[in-house]
Amino acid sequence: MNTEKILDSLQKHWSQKIPFVLFSMPNSNIVTSFIQNNATLFSCEKFTESAFIFAPFLFNGKALCIPERESKVDKFIVFPSENDLNTLPIATQDEKSTHIALVSSILNEIKSKRVLKVVASRKKEIPLKNFTIIELVKSVFANHSTTFRYVWYHPETGLWCGATPELLFQSDGESFCTMALAGTQKEVAGSEPHWNAKEITEQEIVTEAIVNDLQKITAVIKTTKPISYKAGSLYHIKTEITGIIKNSRSSLPKVANALHPTPAVCGMPKKTAKKIIESLENYEREFYTGFLGPVFKKDNCAAIFVNLRCMKVEDNKASIYVGGGITADSEPESEWEETQNKLATMYQVLQPLL
Repeated sequence: MNTEKILDSLQKHWSQKIPFVLFSMPNSNIVTSFIQNNATLFSCEKFTESAFIFAPFLFNGKALCIPERESKVDKFIVFPSENDLNTLPIATQDEKSTHIALVSSILNEIKSKRVLKVVASRKKEIPLKNFTIIELVKSVFANHSTTFRYVWYHPETGLWCGATPELLFQSDGESFCTMALAGTQKEVAGSEPHWNAKEITEQEIVTEAIVNDLQKITAVIKTTKPISYKAGSLYHIKTEITGIIKNSRSSLPKVANALHPTPAVCGMPKKTAKKIIESLENYEREFYTGFLGPVFKKDNCAAIFVNLRCMKVEDNKASIYVGGGITADSEPESEWEETQNKLATMYQVLQPLL
């Protein structure tokens, strides 16, 4: 685990535009790197070989991947060292009015009874004066150690990184676990979050929809009581969902297709919400709200996460992606503030690069 040696190799591959991915599981300081041997763009559908998969929001059954067999695999340790964050990026009036208009349009769709929930998102562009790939990697893995952290690069997709709190699913081939995550509040020192009716209702919608989506492919399914869940400086409401998969052969694609996109990143009903998002958001989400994570051929197991709290870096500029669930009780001003709070995760990572 010679960290400097691995980072030197990473710098070389970055300069040569060779694909790589680095990732670390929640509550771990061990970083795994897959540095690909060539610039081929690999994809997978069955998720049966050991690889890191990377799927977009508009997933069509095929995910990009960096296969273990085509890569040099290493591990190294990074110790947590949270960057100071005293301010959030300044928002323009145009950014605010555009997002509030988006939320208002979605509320009109909800009032028409076409849809129960739609997730409204936006991206915030941040100029980077001191960008280096090594500083970015160090900062991603030093911060937000309770989340799944990653840095992905392929010349065909660009450079992406994130620190997501949301598990899409974890599976050992037969059993699986997932979570329903909704509601967002900033941490207040010395106090527990108090959830309002809108946040509780949103979480119930997400949980019910996920359970319904899983019914067709599971023999057994169980849910826990909702709890407050802390990720970085934010709290969410979380319900854990576990189950046994019917006919477990080729089970990973079945679970991925059943769950993605979850109501937490799309809405409910899923098809209607997706059409509204594509019609009203006026930008391409690309890999934001897609899914990603390692798949291991042995035992057909995987740990797949939703690509939240993420950003794309290109041309010395970071595009941070944030969003929030809109339901009948949503207030446009509050929804804007929620997205501002969610900027903090990646903006904290960016501090050494600004």
